[in-house]
Amino acid sequence: MRYGSRQKWRPVAWAGSALVTILRGLPEILVVLFIYFGSSQLLLTLSDGFTINLGFVQIPVQMDIENFDVSPFLCGVIALSLLYAAYASQTLRGALKAVPVGQWESGQALGLSKSAIFFRLVMPQMWRHALPGLGNQWLGAAERYRAGQFDLV
Repeated sequence: MRYGSRQKWRPVAWAGSALVTILRGLPEILVVLFIYFGSSQLLLTLSDGFTINLGFVQIPVQMDIENFDVSPFLCGVIALSLLYAAYASQTLRGALKAVPVGQWESGQALGLSKSAIFFRLVMPQMWRHALPGLGNQWLGAAERYRAGQFDLV
């Protein structure tokens, strides 16, 4: 999610930012229920089949799915993982912005490639800012997982 919101290609950046904004704005139980009931609807639609119309080309999509039972626990894990990823992406974004631009410039002055600058100079400094926030989010996610098990049972 974090990578999608920083893309140079605008549609990918817009989709990544929209997904993070939506996931952070919705209540967690709503996301869990949406994943649970939406996944069964998705399986039903894929089983019945549909057609993608791209102007003069039509692409039929159909999958043979025999079992429509969706595991509530798996849906809860997927939903809460998406929520954690959305919050963690914002923590990592803030940590990346906390590293001064001069670090990038110093790497360029040394003749390093962009990936070498990021992995050798910027990322070690970024983790110093990111780890406290990610630790707090990890504890919050552990509490949500525990509560999520009872909601789905």
